[in-house]
Amino acid sequence: MLCRIQPAVLLRPRPRPPVFLGRKMALVLFLLFLSLLHAGSSAKDGLQPARGVLLVAGTQVRDHGFRESVVLLLSAGPGGAMGLILNKPTATKVSALFGGIGSMSRGAPAPLFFGGPVGGHELLMLRRAERASADWAAVVDRVFVTNSRVAMMDALMTARTAQEVRVYAGYAGWAAGQLEWEIERGDWYLLPADSTLIFRRDMTKLWPELFRKSREIAL
Repeated sequence: MLCRIQPAVLLRPRPRPPVFLGRKMALVLFLLFLSLLHAGSSAKDGLQPARGVLLVAGTQVRDHGFRESVVLLLSAGPGGAMGLILNKPTATKVSALFGGIGSMSRGAPAPLFFGGPVGGHELLMLRRAERASADWAAVVDRVFVTNSRVAMMDALMTARTAQEVRVYAGYAGWAAGQLEWEIERGDWYLLPADSTLIFRRDMTKLWPELFRKSREIAL
């Protein structure tokens, strides 16, 4: 039986399992949402908010969910932006949400990650692969995203390590113009993403390293 949790619970040490939104219609709407947002994204002078860009929180960001966070933008455009926080693992194990599937053949059981404060009952997955089926949307080179439960199950059954798949509860969302305003205010630094950064083994060091790099570039 699937159970529902409130988004705030994800900020606690042991969140309860969220429900899946993996039905075909939900997947279609999700992929359509990404494509519509991305259609309006374009880089001008330097790096701009767009699919595949990392947001690195500045030290002035004090919100509990976003403090010292690194966000991978799934899409950004005139209609708003959507992304996943990469560096906030929870105490919940992915295998607990998928009936035991997700216990990788090598390494420790993969944790569920807190993806953001919006839609805390939704699950999304990032997968590192050379190619993916129509159930997945490309984010950056060799990185794909889905909210299809069937696609997640298939990926978990074939993954050998936690560096091939990541599961997130919730996501980060911005209304039209909101992210651009936060960037202008100095809340976020922008860096290009790649599969190595997204799927690195130790995510606890991701923010300090990227923050230092962002500051060096800014200077």
